[in-house]
Amino acid sequence: MPGFAKQTRTPDSTAASSPQVFWPDGSTTHNPGMTDRHWSGGLVRVGHTDPGEAERLLLASLPR
Repeated sequence: MPGFAKQTRTPDSTAASSPQVFWPDGSTTHNPGMTDRHWSGGLVRVGHTDPGEAERLLLASLPR
């Protein structure tokens, strides 16, 4: 799959879910923009996604 070759993993990885955003201040956000999650048949089903949520969170965290 394209893109996976560019990813790296560190031995001390603390990722709790995917996707997970790691911010410069050390905080993280799990599944930004993925709402209406529920389990069905052993898998998580996402009812709504907002691809711009991570960008909005980053911009809101920057000093003004």
